[in-house]
Amino acid sequence: MKNEPIVDFRQLRIEKQLEADRQLFSLYESFFSYLQKNTNLREKVRAKHLFHHMVGLQPDQVSDDFWTVHFEHWFAFDYRTVVGSRMFDMFIREQRQHLSKGMLQQSGLLFMMALEPYMVKRVDSHKELLIADPFQANAEAFKVKSMLFSFDDVKVGDVLLLRLVRSGFDDVMVGPYAKVPSDKTMDMLAEMKQDKERVVDTNSEISWRLYVKEHGVKYLQYARQL
Repeated sequence: MKNEPIVDFRQLRIEKQLEADRQLFSLYESFFSYLQKNTNLREKVRAKHLFHHMVGLQPDQVSDDFWTVHFEHWFAFDYRTVVGSRMFDMFIREQRQHLSKGMLQQSGLLFMMALEPYMVKRVDSHKELLIADPFQANAEAFKVKSMLFSFDDVKVGDVLLLRLVRSGFDDVMVGPYAKVPSDKTMDMLAEMKQDKERVVDTNSEISWRLYVKEHGVKYLQYARQL
């Protein structure tokens, strides 16, 4: 009887994860390249005014690095145009024939990605954290890794606002994070809890995730660096 080849499941998992991450990064790069070439100037001006209003900024304050990068990712993934579409939706509709199967699979997960709060339980490196739901005292912690941005100023106990997406077997942060100062954390979480209760009571068909997709950027006002 011939010996059957031994399948190295650990190596197979590593290879699948690397491929999933490559597909996610390629999708991200292609999308932002598309935005640079296809964004309507009037649409972006409209978006900036709305962003200013939602996070409580003066027009001249959005030009610093912190706000610029958060605006760009909100505009890319959450902002609705005058016709009700999101830029990412438009990108997928127009470019799907040029995207790989893996990129299209990842796009389905990116559609519902939203800016949400997480508490840091452990800092493994400048690219990996252990985080948990800040609303649940005994919430199970899980690992998150960053695709581009480093967790340079993060420590255990911090509450971060970030966008997560599943990539293969891992949770990946897409775009930047915002660290909420400790003296503002309880106020922000209290407002979020009130919003969640109101949304559920008012219209049970509207999920909390959909609400934070539409309005979550307003919580950046608690993390703003003026």
